[in-house]
Amino acid sequence: MRKISKKKLNLFFEKIKELPKEKREKVLKNLISLLKEKRFLLPTFLKELKKFKRKNEVFLFFAKRQSEEIEEKVKQKMREIFGHKKIIKIEIDPELIGGFLAKSCEFCVDGSVKGFLEKVKKLWRS
Repeated sequence: MRKISKKKLNLFFEKIKELPKEKREKVLKNLISLLKEKRFLLPTFLKELKKFKRKNEVFLFFAKRQSEEIEEKVKQKMREIFGHKKIIKIEIDPELIGGFLAKSCEFCVDGSVKGFLEKVKKLWRS
């Protein structure tokens, strides 16, 4: 069974993203046809596709719903820090008490009250 190198697959996805929409659709249709023919490539391809997609996602958790203005300001700051190509998804997690938590497969930024209290508790115990 032939393996696809991760480096080549990542390069492929980066190049696909740069193509105009019409060309991108054509390339993806051809890729789907190839994967149907060469079924042994499909599991590796799907695994790497999931990893690639996760690399571009940032989950931004708030303790409660924020105004659109605040959400946009925090999103913009996250993009400045971690890259403009990131897809930022907002979710609500009441356990944070206040503040926010930003997570991706590469990093975690904890600006939550819960995170602060956990750090204080850890320091207190040591």
